[in-house]
Formats: sequence, C-alpha cells, structure tokens
Amino acid sequence: PPLIVYKYIVLVHYFLAGLFTYLYARRINLSSPAALFSGITFAFSGFMVTHLEHLNIMNAAVWLPLILLLLETAIQHRKFIYAVVSGFVFAIQFFAGHPQISFYTALAVIFYLVAVGVDTKAWTKPLVILLLFFSVAGALAAIQIIPTAELSMQTARYQLSRSQWSWLTSMTFSPRDFVRFLLPNLYGTPVTNTYDWTLDNYWETCGFVGVLPLFLSVLSLLSFKSRIPRYLAFLALFSIVMALGKINHLYHVLVHVPVFNYFKDPARYLYLFSFAIALSAGYGIEALTNGNQRQNPTSKSIVEKSSQLLCRCLAFLFIATLTGGLLFYLFQEPIADLTRHDDTFVRIRLDSSRIDILALLLVSEGFYTCLRNRRFPPVSSWVGVPKAFGQWQHLGRFATRISAERNRTFSKSYRFNEGGRQPVADN
Repeated sequence: PPLIVYKYIVLVHYFLAGLFTYLYARRINLSSPAALFSGITFAFSGFMVTHLEHLNIMNAAVWLPLILLLLETAIQHRKFIYAVVSGFVFAIQFFAGHPQISFYTALAVIFYLVAVGVDTKAWTKPLVILLLFFSVAGALAAIQIIPTAELSMQTARYQLSRSQWSWLTSMTFSPRDFVRFLLPNLYGTPVTNTYDWTLDNYWETCGFVGVLPLFLSVLSLLSFKSRIPRYLAFLALFSIVMALGKINHLYHVLVHVPVFNYFKDPARYLYLFSFAIALSAGYGIEALTNGNQRQNPTSKSIVEKSSQLLCRCLAFLFIATLTGGLLFYLFQEPIADLTRHDDTFVRIRLDSSRIDILALLLVSEGFYTCLRNRRFPPVSSWVGVPKAFGQWQHLGRFATRISAERNRTFSKSYRFNEGGRQPVADN
C-alpha cells in the first residue's frame, strides 16, 4: 500500500543519511564513536527532522555525505572512477525532486575541491575531478534538467524571481533565530500548536543540531588546522551568511546572478550548516579523546579549558531541564484555567521565558558551585525560599494572563485551519 511504502521511504532515507555520514567520517580518519556521533547528529538534525513533510527535500539531502565520500576517495587513491560515480550519485540526488538542495550540494562540492587545491597547491587533479563530476551528472540528469528549466520559465514563480525582492528573500534566517540553536522551541512548536506563526515557518528557520555538537564543533576549530576541519568551518559560516538573506548585503548582489535567483527561502542554506556542524562535532570528539595525532599541540590548554566549560554547561542543562520541568508542573494549573474557557484556539506562550532562562542560569550556577565545593548554605538561609517561591508563582500567573490577553487579540484577526497548524489571514 502507498502509505506503507511512504513510511519505509522515510525510514530508509534517515538511515541512509546517518550511514553515509558515518562512512564519510571514517574516510576522513575519524574514529568509529566520533563517526557514529556525526552520523546521528546529521540524520536527526533540525533541518532533516522538521522537513519530514517535504519528502523531496529529505530524499535529496541524504546524498551529500556519499558524494563527498566518493570525491575524497578519488583524491586519496588518485582514481578518477570515483569522481565518475560521484557524478552518478549527484544525478540521483537531482532526480529526488528538489533542485534547490542539488544546487546547494553543487556549491559544497565546488568549495570542497577548491579547498583541496588550496591545501595541495596543485589544481590539476581538483579541476579534472570537478569536470568529470559535473559532466557525468549533467549528462545523466539532462533528461530532467532541460524540461524542468523550460517549464520553470512559464511559471508565476519565475516572473516573481525576476521582479520581487521580497519573494526571493522570504523565509529568511533572522538574528532572533540564533537563540534557537540552543532553544529550538523558544517561540513555541507546531507539535503543540504554540508556535508564533507571525514569524517565518518553524521548519524553514530551524537550524538546531543539538547543544553538544555546537560545543564540539568549536573544539574542533581550536584543535585541528587541517584541510577538512577548515572546510567545514567555512561551509558553516557561508551557510549562515547566506541564510540571513535580506539582511545580508552579499545577497543583494547574488540575486542578480543566474541560478542563485531561481530559489527563494534562503534559510534552507541551513542544510549545509547542519552537515558541517555534524562533521565538526566528530572532530570535537577526537579532540576530547586525544585520539587524533594531528591535533595541534599548542591548543591543548585551550581544549582542556573548553572541556571543563563543556562539562559545566552539560551540568547546567541537566539541572535546568529538571528545574524547568518542575516549574511547568507547578504552573500548568493556572495555564489550564486560562485556556479551559476559551472557545477559540489561543496560543499560550510565556513572555517571561527570558526571565525563566536567567533564573535557571542563576539557580544552576549556584547549585553547580555548591556541588563543586561540596558546601551548601546553612538550613537557616532556606527559610525565605517558600515566600520567594510564592512571589515567583504569582509573577508566572501574571505573565501568563498578559500573554493570554495579547493572544486573544491575535486570534480574533486570524482564523486557524482544522489542524491548527498555521494561521490564515481573513480576506
């Protein structure tokens, strides 16, 4: 049945994303644990998971690590047959049905081979591999590329891409989204119908890859100075700059460049960011375990201090999670009281979340310091805690009521579909 086949397609492609990333990580000499961590990080990154409903995006995105695996094999073994096979895989990616992802993959391949030329000071082999790659891919995918290009020129989107800057830069990654690298659901989540739909779509601007991979990627940048870690750092930086779209001055120029101006939603460059951070995290694990002899010896002290900071942040996250769960348990009753009598869907999102985060930081830091020093305040100092906690509870209820009143006003000007997923403005 089609539904069963659809489920198997999703499962297989998530497995392939992790498998191909693992194999590529092993090819660039990462240990098995580090390679496994990179594979899991990329396969279940925010970009891959939130684009689950866009099957063509997910089906196309999984082929990038396999393409780089074949190219790296061609570079290491000096066998151009692997470059031919990589072109064949790139054609398969294009047939997956999302040219925008294929275009981003082509950019990643070009940067990869440029990095090889810069590192080796020899440009003949990278240029030959690049020529074979695009020649084979273009020859195989021409049966789809040419009709698609002809058809696209007759569509309304082609005319918009030539005339409307706002259309080309729709779904742009904005500065407020940087905090979602650490707190992906700070503005709500579509799962519980709490996302603030006045912002851009949740899935288009979700670049969350996990807190731990971000810290590990920083360690890899401090510890390794070889070609691939530098390439990954450049790829992550490039993708973030391009994802900024309308607030990026470079994008104002690129929209006049053919192919660049064929696609909207600049936030989809986070596809390259997710892959780069996943592989960089593998190098970060190598730096922590000292399993790679290419580690820069001058950065050992920095790595040690960063490792201590990482452990401290993990302790904070663990304590913050427990504290946040306790606060939610205590405040869920006033929230339920506010929504129980509403006839329409009202999004409840505490505007005091920033205060909550600051409070959790302070509480976690104090608790961590007590654990580290093995000293706790005397019992007499805890007398005022119940009173202070009562004041905090009143503050939470007050903030909840303010947010509810604001969202009732919002709900009157928007009507929601039956699934409650996205508001549709009344005409």
